[in-house]
Amino acid sequence: MRAGACVLQHRAAVGEEEGDGGDAAATEGSMASSVEALPAELMRPERKLAVIEWIRATALPSRFKRKLLQDWGATVGVELAGTDYEAVTGGGGR
Repeated sequence: MRAGACVLQHRAAVGEEEGDGGDAAATEGSMASSVEALPAELMRPERKLAVIEWIRATALPSRFKRKLLQDWGATVGVELAGTDYEAVTGGGGR
């Protein structure tokens, strides 16, 4: 597993959310740090299906998977649909 994914798993385990800590700079930094978990070759709009597969394969809780996908979409400029979020979590809630 890549180091970035380990950081995200740690955040999930201790209950940290992206943006905890307050100011706008922290929120922007959180978005950047969450997508840094993804391999560089996935940081292109045409790799959406590969990103969904990669995130789905992680051991992160569903809410972190959805957030990571959302941050990826915002970073690379991809509009995501509800079906994308369902695919990344395997259709599971929580």
